[in-house]
Amino acid sequence: MNRHPSRRTALAALTFLGLPAARADDATPLRIVVPTPPGGTNDGVARALQPALQALLGRTVIVDYKPGAAGSVGSAQVARGKPDGSTLLLNNNAVLINPLIARDTGYAMADLAPLVVAATAPLVLICNADLPATDVRGLVAHARQQSRPLAYASAGGVGSLGHLAMERFAREAGIQLLHVPYTGGGPAQLAVSSGEVACVMTTLNAALKGQVEAGRIRLLGVAAARPTPLVPGVPPIGDTLPGFALDAWFGLLAPAKTDPAVLGRIESALLAALATAPVRAQLTTIGVQPVAIGAVAFQARVTEESRSWAEVIRERKIAKD
Repeated sequence: MNRHPSRRTALAALTFLGLPAARADDATPLRIVVPTPPGGTNDGVARALQPALQALLGRTVIVDYKPGAAGSVGSAQVARGKPDGSTLLLNNNAVLINPLIARDTGYAMADLAPLVVAATAPLVLICNADLPATDVRGLVAHARQQSRPLAYASAGGVGSLGHLAMERFAREAGIQLLHVPYTGGGPAQLAVSSGEVACVMTTLNAALKGQVEAGRIRLLGVAAARPTPLVPGVPPIGDTLPGFALDAWFGLLAPAKTDPAVLGRIESALLAALATAPVRAQLTTIGVQPVAIGAVAFQARVTEESRSWAEVIRERKIAKD
């Protein structure tokens, strides 16, 4: 009986990709820095990849938590770290947003080399169940009828993806909204269900689904140009605001000065890991969509999102103290 099926599957993936297996005696651990506390989606993606990468690379893979400053502490540590292929960063959209909005993050995006986007998750627009709006068009009409701006929550505060997404929504819809920042997803969701604020744009999780099913909050739309099977039956915001499509992504990056050949081997190993059924199943379990986007396309995404968010930040006069 084969007692190491994951190793066998991983080696097969390596062979398929033309990537030589790493030496089994390579004792240098690979450290994946997660710049947010344990238990979040960043952590879940790192943990899903960890066993497959260990099998593929023949080396220990360590998940190392370095939270602080909305992810900037861990991101800066990797950006300034030794470019020898022993340290990766697993972060989300915040890694490119923070340098655009904060005075001193300790790094610039040019200090990091994007390798692979492992997973994505669509943003959804959710409102209080007592609000007289059953869809995006109704929310926009309701906001225009008010004498003062509707309040919305953000999970993560000023400069978070949810904050910028709602500011872009307000800009494109031509409405006035008031930002009320919260420290995390739980408090923001509670503020919507209690009526403290009208709405929030965030990723959909089990807790939110439960509140929707219980009738405490209403799911108005998904931030996509077309319907998505990840949120079945929910109309895309793009039906009302053409071209409005946003998602949260979870990707791996390395210090920018790492040797290109080393980056190429790591990218290939990550793509091989994401091609295995156990990794894809685990990512689906935590509520994200496995995608396996390589370095070239990832860099293009970083460049375009940086341009797009810089425009929103400038036009909406968003700044951190």
